[in-house]
Amino acid sequence: MPDPDGRAEVDGPPVVVAVGSEFSGLLALHTAGRIEGRVQGRIVAQDALWIAETAEVEADVEAGRLVVAGSVQGELHARERIELRATARVRGGLHAPRLVLEEGSVLNGPCQSGTAAPGSGSEPLPPADRS
Repeated sequence: MPDPDGRAEVDGPPVVVAVGSEFSGLLALHTAGRIEGRVQGRIVAQDALWIAETAEVEADVEAGRLVVAGSVQGELHARERIELRATARVRGGLHAPRLVLEEGSVLNGPCQSGTAAPGSGSEPLPPADRS
C-alpha cells in the first residue's frame, strides 16, 4: 500500500504487537502487520511489516517490504524494499533489492542491495589499490 512516491502509508497495516506489549519467540505474519511494542526472537512476514517509532525489536526480520521507524537490533531481509525513516535506529545488516535511508536515520551495519543473488558471481569488488 505505497503512496505515489513509493513510501508505505503512515497509517500502515494493523497492529500486531501494541505499545506496552512484549513478544518473545517466532512471530509469523501471513498478512501485513505493524509492531509498536517490544519483540525479541525472529519475525517472518509474508507481506509488508511496519516497525513503528515506539517499537524496540531485537530480532532477525524477513518481510516482503519493511519500513523501520523505531529501534532494531538484528539482520533485516526484504524481498522488495527496506525503508529506514528518519527516526529509525538499526544495528545490523540490511539486505534487499532496494534500500531507502531517510536523512536522520541511523544504521550501524552492512548493506546489501541490488538484484544479484548471493553466489551468483556478482560478489563485491575488492578495495581499490591506493599505492
